[in-house]
Amino acid sequence: MYKKKKRKRKAEDILLPASVLGVILFGSLVKNNMKIILAVLILVFALFVYIKITRKNRTKERYLTSGMQEVDHMTGEEFEYFLCTYFKELGYKAKTTPMVNDYGADVIAYKEGEKIVIQAKRYKKNVGIKAVQEVIGAKQYYKADKAMVITSSYFTPNAKNLAQSGNVELWDRTKLKSVMQQVQGRVIIDEMKKDPEYQKLDRTCPVCGAKLIIKKGKNGSFYGCENFPDCKFTKSM
Repeated sequence: MYKKKKRKRKAEDILLPASVLGVILFGSLVKNNMKIILAVLILVFALFVYIKITRKNRTKERYLTSGMQEVDHMTGEEFEYFLCTYFKELGYKAKTTPMVNDYGADVIAYKEGEKIVIQAKRYKKNVGIKAVQEVIGAKQYYKADKAMVITSSYFTPNAKNLAQSGNVELWDRTKLKSVMQQVQGRVIIDEMKKDPEYQKLDRTCPVCGAKLIIKKGKNGSFYGCENFPDCKFTKSM
């Protein structure tokens, strides 16, 4: 028993001085190499800042070249025309539907026997279940092979659930941005603006012929006739 205590005390007697010596040596090493350590820390910090700024600039550049900035300032009708132009670039024969009696489709695209009906929602708020219901109806009415809802925003959980059960393809802001980056959407937008048909977009009320203006309601922005309340025509954006 005495020998064990003696060995333990001997180990402690060795360990303590060794620990102190280690701390002293480490402190000496840090002190002698403080400039090197400081330089390394500055270099690491500078590299971190450079990577962060570079990523931010690349993200901004992709945003600008994708054309999403332009999309965010489009009216609902302009967004429909943009999607029509986009599908034409993919080789589809595409057209927008009339402002009234569109039966739930804003754009219809044809290619190699395939017909697609598209609901276009240039929204700031999330797109709800109504848009999905409408495009399902449009698919049946136009006897289409595929139904899509494309938005500059996002979808509610209920809209996603209905789209899944109704076999409707959804493009939210993330998907749209990705697609536009791949095809350089800004180039398509610039070409679209040169199109005489785009320049002649009708922004008059189909009921009374007055100007359509953007109004705000409890469910977001929409087009309304400036002759309201005499004319109650409205169209979603």
